Amino acid sequence: LVKGATGEAMGTVVEGGSALVAALIIAYVSSWRLALVLCLVWPLLIIGQIFEFKNVSQQTGMSNSELEQSGEVLSDAVTAIRSVAAFNLQSSIISLFDKTLDGPMRIGEKRGLIQGFGSGFKQFVSMGSYGVAFYAGARFIEQGNLDFAMLIRVFLAV
Repeated sequence: LVKGATGEAMGTVVEGGSALVAALIIAYVSSWRLALVLCLVWPLLIIGQIFEFKNVSQQTGMSNSELEQSGEVLSDAVTAIRSVAAFNLQSSIISLFDKTLDGPMRIGEKRGLIQGFGSGFKQFVSMGSYGVAFYAGARFIEQGNLDFAMLIRVFLAV
């Protein structure tokens, strides 16, 4: 228990947390207005990341459980290849194999659509946040509240 709490995972959490705090300090000291605008987009980025992570973790479990039956059909056909060839059962074995792949194919298509939507949403929010940041930065530069060097500093910090 103690080793788990003080091991590599704890070091990673401390490193990530301290990097986040340092980045926020740099951003807010440079331009609190632009840093605030960028921080408002974080919840959407986090939602997109969680959605994609959950979908990918579910997809990895599909490979073994849902394809096991089709693997058994294929294994039996290869093991008894002489009998299959002697009784001319190639087409029936192929149709049986195709039938066993129908379920995993539908599940794979559904998961692919969900993953595509999640990835697209995440990329849209990410690129949209860049657009919002540069738009807000341009407005702050026009008003004289910010210069270009500070814009880039805040943008790279956050």
